[in-house]
Amino acid sequence: MSQGSTKGVPIDTDSTMASNSDALVPSQKAVKTAINTLPKSKGTLVSDHYQRASLGANYTKQGSGTNIITGNELVISGGSGSGSFSDRLDYTGYGRTNVNQFTQNMFYKVGSKDATIGFLGIGVQYDFGFNGVSFFAGMFQTTNASFDGLIKIYRVDITTVTTVASSASNISYSIGDIISFEFSREQYVLTMKVFNVTTNSSTVVVTFTYPLIVPTANQLNSTGYFSILTYAGTQNVLSWVIKTKEKQNPNYCFLGDSITEAFSVSNYNNNYTELVASKTGVVVVKFARANAVTQDILNTINETISFKPVKVFIMVGGNDIYYGVAAATWQANLTSIWNALISANIPFTNLLATPRSNGTGVLNVVPLNNYIIASGYAYIDTYTPLASGITANPKYYNSDLIHPNDLGHEFISSIILNQL
Repeated sequence: MSQGSTKGVPIDTDSTMASNSDALVPSQKAVKTAINTLPKSKGTLVSDHYQRASLGANYTKQGSGTNIITGNELVISGGSGSGSFSDRLDYTGYGRTNVNQFTQNMFYKVGSKDATIGFLGIGVQYDFGFNGVSFFAGMFQTTNASFDGLIKIYRVDITTVTTVASSASNISYSIGDIISFEFSREQYVLTMKVFNVTTNSSTVVVTFTYPLIVPTANQLNSTGYFSILTYAGTQNVLSWVIKTKEKQNPNYCFLGDSITEAFSVSNYNNNYTELVASKTGVVVVKFARANAVTQDILNTINETISFKPVKVFIMVGGNDIYYGVAAATWQANLTSIWNALISANIPFTNLLATPRSNGTGVLNVVPLNNYIIASGYAYIDTYTPLASGITANPKYYNSDLIHPNDLGHEFISSIILNQL
C-alpha cells in the first residue's frame, strides 16, 4: 500500500483489530502480528535421530536394562518389565505431555529375539494420581514364541497389565529388518500401525477406543511422559519423532481435572470445553487430567504458556479439598499459577469449582471459591447454577454427584459463553 493512498485515513496499530472497522487501515506491524498469532499446530514435540555420543539430559532411565548410543543408533537391551513396564526410557525434556492428540513415529532395526517374550514399545506413562490408567503402550512382539510378530496395545493400571487390542495376523521379519512403528492418540482413540520397511510388507493396524463412562478407577488422563519400553532382547532405534496437531496460539486454553478432561459425558464432544469451541468456532485446547490437584496444574504451567493461548480458563482445586491438601498449599499453588500467567502476559479467568456430593456427604468447595473471589482476579460462577442448596443438583450430574452429565456440561458451556 502506498503512503498516499492512506491520506486522511487513520492508521490502526491494534493487532487484535478489535474495532472491526471499514474506516481504519491497519499498519504493517499490526497485520504481521495478527498473522503470527493465528492458531497453528504446535507441531513437533520430539525429534531425535541419535546423531551423538550419548542420550543427554532429555531422557530419564527407569528400571533395569541398557540404553546406549552407538553408530547413530539407540541400542536398547535387557529389561524384565516386571509385568508393569517399569523398565523404560522416559523423554523428560520438556515435562509432561499435556496433549490429547499425538502421533509417535519410530524406525528401528530388530537386533535380536528373546526365547520366551520380547518386544519394543512406545507409549505414554500417565500421571494416575490416586487411581486411573498409568500407561498405554503399543508393542511389536519379537520373540521365538507363538506370538512372534504380533502388534498389541497394552493398558497398565499401576501394576495390572491388560491387552486391550491385538492384531489378527503376524508381521514377518528377520533379524536386521527395519520396522516402522506408529502409535497415536486422537482424544480417546488409540491406534497402532506397524509395517516391515525392509520387506515392504502391508501395514497392520490395531485400534482401541477408550470408553468415557466407566468406573472412577478407569479414568484416562492427558498428562505424562512419552516413553520407549523394552522387554528382553535387543532393538536398535534409528529415529523417534512425536508430533501433535494441538494448536499453538489457541483462542482459549482450559486447565482442570476430570471434569474438564471429559469424564462421564456420553461423547467427547459433549464436554463443556468442546461445546465452547463448537458454539463459537474458536480454537480450544485443554490441559486436564483425572485427579489433578493445583500442584499438577502448576507443574505443567510452563507448557501451558508455551502454547501461547490468547486466554486461559482455570477450574481446579476441588480435588485438593477432596484429598485433604492443606489450604495454605492449594492457595499458594493457585497464586503461583496466576502469577506465572501474569508474568507471561496471558489473561485468565477462574471457573468456580462446581458442587460435589458423594456417598459420604457434601464436599465443601466454598472455601476454595471464596478464595478465588477474594483474589480480585476474573472469575465465572460455575458453582451456584449447578447447586441445589448446599449439594450438587442431580439433574446436572452423573450418578456419582461429582462429575456433571451431558446436561451439566451443556449448562457450564452456556454459563461461560454468557460471560464472554
